[in-house]
Amino acid sequence: MGLHLSGNPDEWLSALQPHEREQAAPLLAENLNPDEIAGRWLDLVAQGTIGYGGPQGETKFKDSFMAELRKFVCGDPAYEETRKKVQGAGSVSKDVVITVVATAIASNIGAMAALLTAPVAICLCAVGRVGVTAWCNWQTGGSSNPPANPTPPAP
Repeated sequence: MGLHLSGNPDEWLSALQPHEREQAAPLLAENLNPDEIAGRWLDLVAQGTIGYGGPQGETKFKDSFMAELRKFVCGDPAYEETRKKVQGAGSVSKDVVITVVATAIASNIGAMAALLTAPVAICLCAVGRVGVTAWCNWQTGGSSNPPANPTPPAP
């Protein structure tokens, strides 16, 4: 079972904390695709840190995050229970969904969920804009065209 997103995709960005929106704004203004934005964000939070098992580098952290997000969004059985919780919650706020997803991914990559909320929101915004199938195809190499850049919501 894949993920089904509803509502305005920009609501994912609006759900970020003010300091996260402020930090994400320059990245969003660079007209990058969501994968690049998430990578830059994770590069910022991973600089100067050492993961479990010694130095791993920012790319490995970003790759781990994107692999887990792909599993969550695209229907991997590893995240079936989390998807059921998100889908069964009905009209729960986007910030709750972001927190649940960030927490589930964080536990699988050895990170703090708070570090992942912004990249989760940015990527879910992109998924909401292009659709789950298109995003999953792009993530798995089915399309060479990245999804559109999620622009920040108007104040």
